[in-house]
Amino acid sequence: MVAAISPALSEAEETLGTLRFASSVKKIKTVAVQNEQEAEENDLLLQTMRSEMEELRTTIRKSDLQRPEAQRLRNRAEAVEHALMSMQTRVDSTMWDQARAAQADVERQRREALAGL
Repeated sequence: MVAAISPALSEAEETLGTLRFASSVKKIKTVAVQNEQEAEENDLLLQTMRSEMEELRTTIRKSDLQRPEAQRLRNRAEAVEHALMSMQTRVDSTMWDQARAAQADVERQRREALAGL
């Protein structure tokens, strides 16, 4: 925490209050805990997301593409697709490795492009 205090005598009460608050905040201890999910829960979540994705695609195909609702559905489908890919990457270690390899490749290409300048 960063506390902003003033040396002015007119701000003494405010400064003391700020210092008391900073002191109390300093005493707070936090412990980070990673949430764990069972494989069955992950599979159920992925299946739910896949079925939602298919429902959205079916609805989009049946709807009038010029209506504002169709654009909203396309945006929703895109968001669900990104969330699904993100979840699959976290659950599936091979996809995680592929994502890391792709990132390393992008980093290598960036370095090569910068070296060429």
